[in-house]
Amino acid sequence: MAIIVSREAYDKTIKTYINANIAKYKFYYIFFSIQLVLFVSNLFVSNLPYLFLNENQILYIYSTSAQVIAGLYGLTLTGYIFFNDKLSKLAENDESYYDVVEKLKGQYFRQIIVLGIGCILGIVMSLLTLNSLFNINSQNMYSFILNQTMITVLTEIVSIVLFSWSMANPRSIEKANQSLLRDNKYSREQKGNLEEFLKNYNSIENNIILLGEKFNFKEIVYNNYSNKNRRNFKPNIMSSLKILGSLNVIDEDLSNEINELRKYRNSIVHSDKPSVSKDAVEKTKSINMIINAIVSKYKKI
Repeated sequence: MAIIVSREAYDKTIKTYINANIAKYKFYYIFFSIQLVLFVSNLFVSNLPYLFLNENQILYIYSTSAQVIAGLYGLTLTGYIFFNDKLSKLAENDESYYDVVEKLKGQYFRQIIVLGIGCILGIVMSLLTLNSLFNINSQNMYSFILNQTMITVLTEIVSIVLFSWSMANPRSIEKANQSLLRDNKYSREQKGNLEEFLKNYNSIENNIILLGEKFNFKEIVYNNYSNKNRRNFKPNIMSSLKILGSLNVIDEDLSNEINELRKYRNSIVHSDKPSVSKDAVEKTKSINMIINAIVSKYKKI
């Protein structure tokens, strides 16, 4: 059966998708755009050198540059591992931070990979520059290599500094939470009753966890999702949903709806001005009725 979607709804969906991807990969767009601009500029500037270096200066500067970016990346990687561990502990101590923490950890991991690639590229280009010192006869060509290597090294250093500032930003969790709140599917135009929303959601969460524990007592392998293993840490409700879904106690669509509500609820409680949409309140009300019916069904088992 064909589904008819209005032009306005389609355009809004496409716009939301594009904005979400731009926000998600903004760091990479900026990083590679700057590199492209500098590369093109170097094609023209290398023919007009304004700074001349002798052999000893070239050997010293470019060998030192490789060591500098390798050392900086090593220190940054150490700080990243320490900070990543602190984020994990935050989620363990307060499950409502789980999605914010996962978002930040994913963001920082992607950035540290890009920085690692930049570090390797800078070292390789530095070695290539040193190796080409006596092997390239064209002055313009060697000038281009010198400039491009230094551009790569300086870009890597600046990127490492910006990444360090990003991790040290005391508002990083708040900004990540605002981003999650913007990305939710619930309308922000009509305000609902926050107290009713939280009451319904808490009832849903408690019943889901109780059902999960009930089936756990029937020798379902619940330890695979235990919070004792930090690498596999997940909030109790997510672990319970996974168990109940695998047993067809609840279907996949309902599980996804509950998980979306969980993310929305956590973003709401950590926002500066908590407010909830009317459709989210209605959704919790309807799901709460469904979960209560499921609980009643399995109560005597």
